[in-house]
Amino acid sequence: MHPVLLAALISAGGPSSDVWVEREAVLMGTRLMVRIEAPSEAAAGSIIDRVFARVAELESRWTTGTSGSELFALREAEPGSAVPLSDDTYELLATAWSWADRTDGAFEPTVGPLVDVWGAGDDGRVPDDVVVDRALASVGRRCFDLSPSSRAISRHCPDAWIDGGGLGKGAALGAIATVLEDAGVARARVDFGGQVLILGRGDDASMVDIADPRDRERPAFRWPDVAGSIATSAQDERTFAIDGDAYGRVIDPRSGAPVEPWGSVTVRSDDPVEADALATALLVMGPEDGIRWMAARPEVEAVLLVVSGGTIVACGRESLVRALAPMHAGATRSDRPLISPDLRACPGSSRSE
Repeated sequence: MHPVLLAALISAGGPSSDVWVEREAVLMGTRLMVRIEAPSEAAAGSIIDRVFARVAELESRWTTGTSGSELFALREAEPGSAVPLSDDTYELLATAWSWADRTDGAFEPTVGPLVDVWGAGDDGRVPDDVVVDRALASVGRRCFDLSPSSRAISRHCPDAWIDGGGLGKGAALGAIATVLEDAGVARARVDFGGQVLILGRGDDASMVDIADPRDRERPAFRWPDVAGSIATSAQDERTFAIDGDAYGRVIDPRSGAPVEPWGSVTVRSDDPVEADALATALLVMGPEDGIRWMAARPEVEAVLLVVSGGTIVACGRESLVRALAPMHAGATRSDRPLISPDLRACPGSSRSE
């Protein structure tokens, strides 16, 4: 698939002779914006072309909606049939398996059958409990055999399939970082459908706005001087309505039900895959269980925005919460006590207050 170019921007890069060049494309079903500092427009254009080509290659392997991809071939294969995998796809799945273990199943790449029964990939529907239970029986690693020796995978449950979007953006951003670093790029900002990758720090390219979970077009907080990858997951930005009731498209793979729209999670990590996986997992866990999970893992850098009455309250890793600048009067920082060193407790969600 060739990327669809949307825009290009060239600006002075400061006192040096370098310039900032920005281009956009539509890849993996979303907007990919790449802004890099390079010695010339031509040099930047060549590097960004390599970025787009690399992401297009990964998309061709990981899409589940188009024939020819490896994950589509797995979805269509007869149970028990081995599907050979490229190194890219094997590493994606092995990493996904690892994050499912580390988050006690809150992150689960095999959630596909639940996506089907809830219609989360299209207009949405509300299944009965029997249908949900049947789908849950096809969710989990027990339905797959991932072989490190043959670099192949087979499935044992007829309805099982893997949602490549669960880690696709994070893994693609990791690949983008490799392309940029190999090309000698020291400063860059990449925005891939809302997940951001920042190389270098200290200018406006290293500031990240965190959206109000009730309105993704309205920033609630600004996080200055960030480096690494920043991923945000929220339920309210992707909902569907049935008979006047709103349902989110993020499904809890443990219960089989949509996640309650309590707020959002933003994770910063040097590893874009970690940021992507943990933003989803902590959203699924919810603010109380998520904070408890983080308390045992001081290395996790996350901020939770909780809808509390008419306000948005930031809680989580205290050092990050203090760095946030509120962007409107209804955005506040939690004043709840620290429940462990550098971890600020969350208020109850709007559903419980």
